[in-house]
Order: sequence, then structure tokens, then C-alpha cells
Amino acid sequence: MKNIFYKAAILVKEAACRKIAATLLLAFFTTVGVNTGYAQTATIDKAKITLKQIMNYQGDSVHVQLSDMAKSAITPLQLNTLWYSFKMQFGDFIEDTDWKENHTMGYDMATCKLIFKNSALNFIVAYRGNTIESLLFKPEEKKVETAAVSNDKFTEEKMTLKCDGYEMPAILTIPENTDNPPCVIIVHGSGPSDMDGSTGKTKIYRDIAHKLAERGIAVFRYDKRTYVYKDIPDSIADRISVDYETTDDALAAVKMMKKYNGIDNENIFIIGHSQGGMMIPRIANRTNDVRGYIMLSAPAQGLLDAVQEQMEYLYSISMNPTWPEIKPELEKQINNFKNYGTDSYDANIPTPMNLPISYLKDIESYNQIEEAQKIHCPLLILNGEADYQVTMKDFKAWENALKLKSNVQYKSYSGLSHLYTPSSNPPSPADYNKEAEFSDKVIEDICTWITENLRK
Repeated sequence: MKNIFYKAAILVKEAACRKIAATLLLAFFTTVGVNTGYAQTATIDKAKITLKQIMNYQGDSVHVQLSDMAKSAITPLQLNTLWYSFKMQFGDFIEDTDWKENHTMGYDMATCKLIFKNSALNFIVAYRGNTIESLLFKPEEKKVETAAVSNDKFTEEKMTLKCDGYEMPAILTIPENTDNPPCVIIVHGSGPSDMDGSTGKTKIYRDIAHKLAERGIAVFRYDKRTYVYKDIPDSIADRISVDYETTDDALAAVKMMKKYNGIDNENIFIIGHSQGGMMIPRIANRTNDVRGYIMLSAPAQGLLDAVQEQMEYLYSISMNPTWPEIKPELEKQINNFKNYGTDSYDANIPTPMNLPISYLKDIESYNQIEEAQKIHCPLLILNGEADYQVTMKDFKAWENALKLKSNVQYKSYSGLSHLYTPSSNPPSPADYNKEAEFSDKVIEDICTWITENLRK
């Protein structure tokens, strides 16, 4: 899984946007109402106090001042981890600068720019009297359409993936001087992601596409649905699932490539990364049109167990200082969720990470190892040995569970991270903010495996 905070951020937002007019997106777009509890002063002065509380992990203090509507949209856990999650994603905080204020339609607004080592956020806060009506941390918008690239080794064709009324930009990378090459479809990890798999300073899905095409294998990649469509339609709000997020579009991509003239339609493969790898058993059991599957860093355990494991690890390397305070609340939320559907369930307790109940029920009831037992086509399971998000414990779980299946192969890589880039010691989120490419060694192994498993 990608950064767990990022994962929570997106689905929290999708659930909460139905409840409040303002946008709630933990760690990226956070809009809440707060009663500050102090006498009115200059708008910028008040904004600086609020910002300081968040920076000092005083989420509990802020939360008790929230309006009832805001309390339904954000928890003390999220407020306590907000600043920490910013630092994980953007690096060390440097300064707040360029403060401004204005007054419009009865609101007093203050804005500033927050400069981090690897990025910047715009901080925007709006008051009505001494009540904060909105609180927004917004990254500088740099969403650029992925350009198609062509050179003497491959050509890229822009396409559109269509599924259930949604349309996602896509690119097919086709090797030059290769007739009807086999084709790989890339299925994303968790959270919204563009077709390049942009994380920090890396673009590993683009790396995979270009490097495989240079070696004679076509690659189809697409912007993830939750990247293109930020809001969940009301019509499915109460039944959002991992199929909506991942599975359905992957299956639509298979159907699209099966009909495409110019590739070997009998040799379509899927590479699933992180949560995309976790969902491969479900995908495989819903189509007969895929020749083989490659699982990159696929979790063998459930989402909620993975969340706690990541939090524990980051605390162990001094990167999650509030974990001892957060842990009891998270455990309470998890235990309450497990009681869903019984008299013991308390609807007043937030769901873990504010994820929709329907989504949690789907992903927590899914047994990927059990489903993988039903896969009879070639399957390759890979893992970086320095991956702290999907660890070698997951890799060994896959190996032990599927050891009697002759169609499965395994390989792990020393020193590689969750993104198959070089890892520091100890591994940390900072690794993702280093310029690096997807490992050539892993690419070579994938190419060899695909070649050996082509349907003749």
C-alpha cells in the first residue's frame, strides 16, 4: 500500500463530502469548522494560533472546539496526525510565509504558504466571528496531463479507458519493430494515482512502461478512477467498495486490450502493485483473458492490520511520535467496526480512518490468500526486502500459503523499497522523495518470466 495516511486521506474525503459542503481531505484538503474559544484579534494572529496548535499535535484541543457538523467529519486522531502526515509526505517543515488576509461575504480569511523541504502547501482559514468555518491545507495544483512519448524504441498512443460511465485518460506504450507484442496492464496501489504512479520524486509506472517497451513488451496504464473523479456519486455513496476503486477498471482494461489490434491479445499480463497486487486474486477469478499475473509488494494481511503495523514501525524509527496516544483510539474504532451488525456496535464511534463502512466490509472480508489458491495461470510474486509497508512477513505468508502450487514463482530483492527503488537504512517515507527509477534488475526478471510464460 502506498502511504497509509494518503490512503485514509482520499477515502475520508469521499465519505465526508456527502456530509458537509466544504471539502474534507486529511493531509491534503482538510476543511472543518472550529470554535476557537479565544477573544477576537487580527485574523492573521488567530490563524497563526490555529496553525501552531496543529503543528504541536494538539488535535484533541482543537477537536473539542469544533462545531457539531465538523465533529462529524473529522476525529481527534486525524487532527493529531495531520501535521505529522504532512512531514511524512513533504519532508521537514521550513517556514510559513506570505501571510495575507481579506474579508468577504461576512468571512474573515487568512492565507499563507507553508514551505516544506520537498513541496509547499497553501494554508487557508476562514472565520465568522471567532469561529473557524473552514480550514484548508491545499497543495499547489500542478496536475499536468501525462504526455505521450515516442522515440526509436517505442511509441505511445493516448487512449481513454471507459468503465461504468467513467472515463480515465490512458496511454498504450508500444515497442518499435515488434509485431504483436505481449501486453502488460498496470493496476495501481491504494489512493488516487496518475498513470505514472507519481509518488514524491518517483514515477515508477512510467518507468515500468518505458523499460518493458524497450525490451519488446507493450504496456497499458491509466489514471486511477479516484484520481480523475475526486467525489463519489451519491448513488453509490453507501456501497463504495474496492471494486469501484480498483477491480472494475482493471477488468475493463483487460477487455479493451483483448480487442485492440496491434498487440498479442492471447498474451495479456497484469502487474498489480501494492493494493493492486492484493486485488489480483479477485481480478483473476473474474476473467479468463489474462495469461499471467505479477504481484509487486502485495499485502497478505488486511488493511487494518497493515495500518497498525506501519504506525508501529514508524514510531520505532522516531517518525510517529503521537502513536502511543493515537493507538488506543484506533484500536477502539477497529474493535467497534468488528461489531458492525451486532447490538454491540456503536454508531457514534467513527470508523477506522473514517473509511466508509461498505469499503471496510469489502476489503476486510476479502481473503486474498484464499482467493489466490484458485489461480491456475502463471503467477509471479515479488517484494523488496527493505519495504516497510508490505514487508517480508507478507512475502513469506504468500510463499507458505501457495508453496504447493507449481504455477507460482517468488523473488525478493535486497535493499529495494516499496517502489523498487533504493532504500535508506532504516527504510522510511523519506526514500520516496529521492529521485530514483524502478529497478532494472526487477524489470529484467519480469521480462524473462513473461517470455518464459507466453502462450504459444
